[in-house]
Amino acid sequence: MHNNCEYTTEFIKGFYVRGITTIENGVYNRTVQGLANYEGKSLFELVKAFEGQAKAAGADKVVIKGIDIVETRLMNSRAAEILGCTYKELSKNSIELVKFLK
Repeated sequence: MHNNCEYTTEFIKGFYVRGITTIENGVYNRTVQGLANYEGKSLFELVKAFEGQAKAAGADKVVIKGIDIVETRLMNSRAAEILGCTYKELSKNSIELVKFLK
């Protein structure tokens, strides 16, 4: 995991994820600007994968920002709660999920 501010595209748990990942002061920040389901079965698995990356990098907090969301069904506070995340709507098509890791 590297700290850069360039958009990258990764294939994670069946999803193509375009965004930026940074780690700073124990906080894993993942900004997702594009998400395409190729063979992914669950967004829950994708979020858990982000958590795994954060733990592997030594982070104790995960901040996931979804920006420019086209499929607004993904803006789901109940799903965030199930995942143990706080949910904040940043705009009509952007959200932030925050979770402290144990």
